[in-house]
Amino acid sequence: MFEFIARNKLKSILRNTSRKHAFLDIDRIHSVLLLSETKEFDAINKLADQLEKLKKNVTICMYRSKKDNHDYSATNYIIIDPKKHTNKWGMLKESFLEQLQTRHYDALFDLTINEVLPLEYIAASVQANMKVGLKKNDLSIYDLSISNLSHEKDPGITPADQLSNQILHYLKTIRGEKN
Repeated sequence: MFEFIARNKLKSILRNTSRKHAFLDIDRIHSVLLLSETKEFDAINKLADQLEKLKKNVTICMYRSKKDNHDYSATNYIIIDPKKHTNKWGMLKESFLEQLQTRHYDALFDLTINEVLPLEYIAASVQANMKVGLKKNDLSIYDLSISNLSHEKDPGITPADQLSNQILHYLKTIRGEKN
């Protein structure tokens, strides 16, 4: 029942958004918000390093599952702790969401493989000209949706690695809109 309420709120946000949509190539992106779960820590760090080498300003926001006991205080990442930052419906508390909504990003890259409602809420709410992520449900959150991942059996390549590789590939090959 709580998920139903949260999904309706998410759909309402998507219907009422008034952000400027754009398809940007990698050269026209200067600031990026990366979303992921903490279990994909290595993949998100790899992508962040690649983007920083391209001189992009990267902000990382990760969702920590209730089972994750790692200490992330040495990072400058925004860590969503469900015990502190979500309400009883599983939605982010407004006070937490406001710190992300006050900034504007050229692009948002969502590296989550499974549905994580608080991260979908952020993806829908944050001001970013271009939003990219894996299509996980019927919600129209992203401007560029990756519909599926390859089924590589390389144990060194996680689904989040595959997703970040596809995102970078598309951004390097698409032609951005001209102002």
